[in-house]
Amino acid sequence: MADIKKGTVIRGLKNANLKPFSSEEVDQHGRLLDASVNSIEGSNNIAAIMVGMAPAMHAYGTRTSTAEKIIQKGGRVLKAPIPGNPNHCLISGLELKDANNLFS
Repeated sequence: MADIKKGTVIRGLKNANLKPFSSEEVDQHGRLLDASVNSIEGSNNIAAIMVGMAPAMHAYGTRTSTAEKIIQKGGRVLKAPIPGNPNHCLISGLELKDANNLFS
């Protein structure tokens, strides 16, 4: 799968914790490993990007960032469609504090 290089990236909030990233798996350097998000290359259309995102995954709202900002901080946005969610992606390579700041 290809990387998303530009456009809006959406992270759903599935609990009352206001931090978008809190219990995700990280590597030995404290960087995210494959956290779920939604994105479409080059798109800023929130409604289109959210197509397929399960309601439980954004029950407490959403937070957005951009692929460009994620890349600038050393992260990646990898297309990773799953059944029913063609816009599903994975982000990795960001420190938790950077991820939470970018999606605040």
